[in-house]
Amino acid sequence: MIVAFIATAIAAVVNWYANWKGLTRLETVSKPLATIGAIVIAALAGGPTNATIAGVVALSLCLVGDIALLDVVDRFIVGLTAFLLGHIAFIVMFAMLGFDRWRTAGLAIAGCALLLGTVAVPIMRGASTHGLGIPVRVYLAHRVDGGARLGHR
Repeated sequence: MIVAFIATAIAAVVNWYANWKGLTRLETVSKPLATIGAIVIAALAGGPTNATIAGVVALSLCLVGDIALLDVVDRFIVGLTAFLLGHIAFIVMFAMLGFDRWRTAGLAIAGCALLLGTVAVPIMRGASTHGLGIPVRVYLAHRVDGGARLGHR
């Protein structure tokens, strides 16, 4: 487990560095490796079996999204769909675990609202100019609604 943590941390730092410096080839390798490391950690964590499976499925969908959004692949709708399905799997995982942390859920909802009020505006403008307004709206609506559902379990 320690080896998985260290390898994942190294892959994540390399990915952040590659992204910061615009090193596309390095990012193409390090981004999926960091997500694969997270999948390995989740699988080895030894949590409740059904919740662990849901977490691994969610992270695997995030891996599909990561790969689809790499510059060399460039499949935006595939990536967006994979992340949407991954977030739904995360909601299932939290429901299985009996998420009951009201303050944490409230902070998450407030954070999503802040992001939607600031960052989402230019994202929506850009998405709309490329004919992707509806898929991005569905994704963003899910993010806020999904967070709200976690707090109401």
